[in-house]
Amino acid sequence: MFDQISKSIDEFGNSFLSALNNIQGFFGKDLSIAVPVKENIFEAIGNTPLIKIKGIGNHIKGVNFFLKAEFLNPTGSVKDRTAFALIKDFEKRGLLKEGSTILDCSEGNLSVSLAWIGKTLGYKVISFVTKNIKKSILKRLEFYGAEISVIPDESSDTSEKIRAFVRNQVALKPNSVWLDQYINMTNPNIHIKYTGREIFRDLAGDVDAFVSGIDSGGLISGVGRFLKSQKESIKVIAAFSGDSLIFVHSASKSGKVESAKLKNKLPETFDTKLINSSYYITQEDCNFYQQELCSKEGIYTGLTTGMNLACAIKYAEDISSSNYGEMNIVVMAPDKLDINFDL
Repeated sequence: MFDQISKSIDEFGNSFLSALNNIQGFFGKDLSIAVPVKENIFEAIGNTPLIKIKGIGNHIKGVNFFLKAEFLNPTGSVKDRTAFALIKDFEKRGLLKEGSTILDCSEGNLSVSLAWIGKTLGYKVISFVTKNIKKSILKRLEFYGAEISVIPDESSDTSEKIRAFVRNQVALKPNSVWLDQYINMTNPNIHIKYTGREIFRDLAGDVDAFVSGIDSGGLISGVGRFLKSQKESIKVIAAFSGDSLIFVHSASKSGKVESAKLKNKLPETFDTKLINSSYYITQEDCNFYQQELCSKEGIYTGLTTGMNLACAIKYAEDISSSNYGEMNIVVMAPDKLDINFDL
């Protein structure tokens, strides 16, 4: 009798486990892992997933492309990580405290992230902008409560003049700080500590290349440094398009840069020694792959992701003739396409 009961329990248990495995297979994750409650919105920054791309780049055999989905951060950009880390760094050093004002002149996703985080933490945020600022960025800054101040034309025609203007404003405005992502090593360090570690963890170390734009250099340098510290063979590939820190002297047909020289002094946060190859991507290719992600993957990202994916595919095509076997390439997707602001 007991043997029969035991057999029935075993059969029920096996049926239950089989059903559970089918459900887990459908959802593609372990259902036993609960999503913890966040104590505040800032805990939702980071720990973004990798999304495998299945409908683009299939002509390159043996290569898997994964998007690092930073567009899932609260304001839709990887700069939430940078802004939060910079603010906390200044608070820890006693440079940012109650009554302080945050100054910024980045005119991009960092300015938006600083406006959101700064105002949420109770700081006044002043965004210095030029007359050429993108309307979508201006809308976001206003939405998040930043005070907008237009830089005079005579102080805004070069990046050096803009930086000098903001340094002067720090001296003129009591209790004000400029977090300056281009010189603060908290910028790359936050990506060493978290972003790079997440990528390596989520692919269980099976990473062969990482592709990203340059921008301030903090993201590509931080992620690249961590990945190479874990696996020296990982390649770090830089993508750029249009105005950039470097300009092309000569390039191969694929866009791979054969030689380049610097336009200006490099940011202190950018470590060029970590870069294995760089590719110049045309505006047409940026647009094409952004649209491909929308139409084939249902992923609505900013134009920079299109640039990075184009770069990853060009890199994969360049090395596909070599006997590398199966490869995993992680592509940075730094921000989202926000229909409310961008269209």
